[in-house]
Amino acid sequence: MGRNKISWKGMVDGALFLLLLNQMGYVLTGQQHHEGTGTVMVLLVLCHNLLNRRWFGAVGKGKYNSRRLFELFNNCTHVSTFYQRRHHVAVCV
Repeated sequence: MGRNKISWKGMVDGALFLLLLNQMGYVLTGQQHHEGTGTVMVLLVLCHNLLNRRWFGAVGKGKYNSRRLFELFNNCTHVSTFYQRRHHVAVCV
């Protein structure tokens, strides 16, 4: 079971990476393609969070050194940026 879970995580992470690169080509691909891949990307981010749900439980446990604090800050920054951009798009529409 653990082996299949790791491969699913890798596939979801790889797909997110490719979609992110695809999203950056907005000028070349157009708005409709950009919106479609963005929707798929949101669904994959939700799958990514579901597959990595044990991380959320481990946040409050253990000792915090400078590297772990930096990683937590970095992750929180990514989550807040993702939420703000998604909220901004919903407000503008």
